[in-house]
Amino acid sequence: MSDALASVSTVAAAIAGSALLLVLLDRFLSTNRRMPRLRKPYGVFNGGVLWNATTVGRLQSSEAVGGANTVYELMDRAFGEYGPMRAVGKRPILSRRYEVAKHGERIYEKLTLGDYAYTSYSDYRKQVAQLGAGMVDFAKLVPGDKIMIYAETRLEWMLACLAAFSQSLTVVTIYATLGGEGLALGLAQTHAKLLVTDARLLPKVARAARAAAPSAMASCVRVVYVAEVPVLARDAFAENTIAGALAEIEAAGWEAAELGRVMSLGLAHPAPAVKPSPDDTALIMFTSGTTGETCD
Repeated sequence: MSDALASVSTVAAAIAGSALLLVLLDRFLSTNRRMPRLRKPYGVFNGGVLWNATTVGRLQSSEAVGGANTVYELMDRAFGEYGPMRAVGKRPILSRRYEVAKHGERIYEKLTLGDYAYTSYSDYRKQVAQLGAGMVDFAKLVPGDKIMIYAETRLEWMLACLAAFSQSLTVVTIYATLGGEGLALGLAQTHAKLLVTDARLLPKVARAARAAAPSAMASCVRVVYVAEVPVLARDAFAENTIAGALAEIEAAGWEAAELGRVMSLGLAHPAPAVKPSPDDTALIMFTSGTTGETCD
């Protein structure tokens, strides 16, 4: 009996010693020893690092960003300061082919891309202004209206976002991996008046327009889509898919226009920039957690 008690005592002492050693190692080998011991949410600490904050405070000083108080002011300053320098770059699609998954459930795109083509800050400023004016003309928008971007992360995503800011429009974002229900929910809750999307997502837009009740998305009846045509080889599959989706969208009473056409409208009907104020809403972001819909 005494031997058993001695063994238990030895094990307990070993466990206690190991626990103490782990605590000491954690204390003396920590790479972030200055982090304050605060209950979550920590908020802003250590020179302005944001960690799990539940609210967003005001910018304490705009000196670090050249006196800019809004994203629009920041981008306008950059356009003027870095005019001839490279702002953005994009690789053109040379060809596109498709592969069917092993069990035939999915079709995967396989792209061949060319070299990067760059746009200067000065030219990018012109594109932002043209698209902003074009969206206003196409969808009859006024400052404070909302546009929804339902697209993959790409050059045109940011172009549409900055163009919206240049006209004091609020941007609503929806994951490109969400389906029609998430799209319909976002449009219904925000009353966005214009949808910017990828051509490859037009079938989802068409299904949402067809399935939703007329009142659910009544605010949005115009779509701007980004179509990328391969340089070297025609993509008949994509052309047919886009054409079918556009026919369904138009049958639902919506009007769709390719991004280039909308930019041409902005060139023909230029509109002066409408500077947003720091208190204006810039972004409304929906995620799979917001909509309750699983991503594809």
